[in-house]
Amino acid sequence: MGADAGAGTYGVVTSVVVKAHPAINLTVADFSFAVGNSTTPSGPIVTINDTEVFWRGLNAFYAFGIPTVDAGGYLWTQALSMGNGSFLMQAKVQMPGTTIAETTAFIQPLFANLQSLGIPVSTVTVTTIVYGAPRSEPEGPLPNMRFASRLFPRSSFTNSTLFSSTMSAVRAAIEAGFLFHGLNLSPTLRAGGYSYPSAVNPVWRETVMHADLFGTTILATWTAEEVAAAHKRLQGYMDAIREATPGGGSYVNEADLEEPDWQHAFWGSNYEKLVGVKREWDP
Repeated sequence: MGADAGAGTYGVVTSVVVKAHPAINLTVADFSFAVGNSTTPSGPIVTINDTEVFWRGLNAFYAFGIPTVDAGGYLWTQALSMGNGSFLMQAKVQMPGTTIAETTAFIQPLFANLQSLGIPVSTVTVTTIVYGAPRSEPEGPLPNMRFASRLFPRSSFTNSTLFSSTMSAVRAAIEAGFLFHGLNLSPTLRAGGYSYPSAVNPVWRETVMHADLFGTTILATWTAEEVAAAHKRLQGYMDAIREATPGGGSYVNEADLEEPDWQHAFWGSNYEKLVGVKREWDP
C-alpha cells in the first residue's frame, strides 16, 4: 500500500498498527490577555497597561507548558502585535480525559502566577467535548504568507539560560510584527506506546513545543524581489530562535521551503539512513 507522507515524499506501508481507545472528553480552558487596545474573537480577555508585565506573563505561560505536557495536556497559543504598541496573547489549555472541575483546578497555579505578575486573570471559559468530535470553528481561505517552524526540545524550557534566550528570541520576532503560534505537546515513544524505529526525526520525541513563525503580510501582489526581502527578514528572526534552541529541528509538514540544513532539521540523525534507502530503491 502506498501513502503520501506530505512534503512531497512517498512511502510504502508494509504494516499497520491500529489501536482502539474508549471515547474520552477533551476539556479546554480558553482565555487571553493583552497590553493596549486588543480584541479577541473568543474567550475572556484581560487588558493591562504595562508592556513589560505582558512579556513576563507570556514567559510564565510558556513555562507552564512543561507541567501541562507532563500531565498529558496540550497548549495552544498565539501571540502577536496588534500595532501601536499593543500585543495579544491567546491561550487554550487542553486536557484530555479530565472534567471541567479538574481542568479548572489544574490551571490555578498558572492563574496565581499571572496574578502575582499583575495580570488579573480570574475568568476563563472552560468547555468539554468528546475528543475527536467535529468542531464548529469556521475556517476561511488559506492566506498566502511565508512562515517557518521549529521543534523546541525540552531543554529549551528546563534550562533557565536557554529558556531566557528562547523567550527573548520569540519576543523580538513578535515585536517585529511576526505572529508566533505555539503548540506545546510531548509525543514521546512512551506516549505512543510503540517503540519500533521509524523515519520520524528523533528530535520529535524530545520536543515539548512545535511552533510556527508567520509573516503577517499577504504576498500575492508583491514582486519577486519584495518576497525575497520579506523571506530574508523572516529568516533573520528564525535564525535567532534556532540559535536559542540547540538540538531542535523543524516539522517537515509545516516548514520553510528554504529551511537551512533541511536534511537534519527535518530528519535529524535518520537522514543518512533514509537517503541510503532512497539511493538503493529509487536512485
